[in-house]
Amino acid sequence: MRLRLGNNVVSREERPLGRTKYVLLNQFNLKLGGLVVQSRRWLIDAKESLLPASLCQIVSAQTGALQLNLTVRQFESLEPYWEYQNESQEDENYPTWLHCNPEAFFVYHPPHPYSESKRVRNCEAGLVQLGSSAQLLLSDGTRGRIKEFYFGPQSELLCLTASFNNAKNNFVLPSSWLASVEDERLFLDMGRSELVERLRWPSILAASLEGVSQD
Repeated sequence: MRLRLGNNVVSREERPLGRTKYVLLNQFNLKLGGLVVQSRRWLIDAKESLLPASLCQIVSAQTGALQLNLTVRQFESLEPYWEYQNESQEDENYPTWLHCNPEAFFVYHPPHPYSESKRVRNCEAGLVQLGSSAQLLLSDGTRGRIKEFYFGPQSELLCLTASFNNAKNNFVLPSSWLASVEDERLFLDMGRSELVERLRWPSILAASLEGVSQD
């Protein structure tokens, strides 16, 4: 399965649902742990839903849209990716009115209901998120941008594509080259020169095989 950030997402009936915002990757075995789909109403009432990997069905070769094995109603019942939890675990009655003092012209603004809460992710431990700001970091400090992910039949990461210095050319990198994975960052245990040399070998091999006779 070929996944890129920003893929359009459609339901089983091919009705639009939103777009992929994050790819969730297991940092230990590099398997697809799920996706985060941002609802198509991202300008108003935006919602980020946690989508298990088992519900990702196919990616259309024509449109590039990810079709889910879910109806629209089933998709809307998915749990949110983010939730707010109160650290003190105490319910406080926040006033919902404004009090105006004519003499001091004092206006009371009630505190925001999330002011004493923390934002937590509804996903299993070991999953890291990779979004549009995800970077590929080399050992010498060189940085690249992640473009696409390719997963096998068992949801294992086979390879990914990345670009460097905002170039249009994307380079295919096997998952075996990854040293570690964190939120929004993937690390290669090699510098720029070694990466360039490794990427040259497939083209050199292809050029050399062109002159080999097919006897």
